[in-house]
Amino acid sequence: MKLAFETLKAAGPASFASRALLAMASTFTFFQVLPHFPVGVSEVHFILGSTLFLIFGAAPAAFGLALGLLLQGVLFAAGDLPQYFINVTTLLVPLFAVTAMAKRIIAPNTAYIDLTYTQALKLSTTCQAGVVA
Repeated sequence: MKLAFETLKAAGPASFASRALLAMASTFTFFQVLPHFPVGVSEVHFILGSTLFLIFGAAPAAFGLALGLLLQGVLFAAGDLPQYFINVTTLLVPLFAVTAMAKRIIAPNTAYIDLTYTQALKLSTTCQAGVVA
């Protein structure tokens, strides 16, 4: 919520809402179109969380992940809804770890296209490792 308030203050509600909706649509697409594999009672999805973070920002990506997962559960995987908050946690905790790492390895106001492959790999590895862990 802190990140959401900071984003709303900095960019305004229209920007926040549009980025969160785009992140939700992206998340829903990732869950339904990209590969996903059953593991125990759940599935591991290839979600591109660090890409959502870099394109939309932490708060819109967090809302987009949570809403996209909810939409996917309501429309296609109702059996996952009882675990919704657990599943959201496994997506948001790595996203917040990516946020913390990005503050350490990326200078403020760096454009997305100015990132190095090493920086992008570190963020992506952090996100995927957190989801799998």
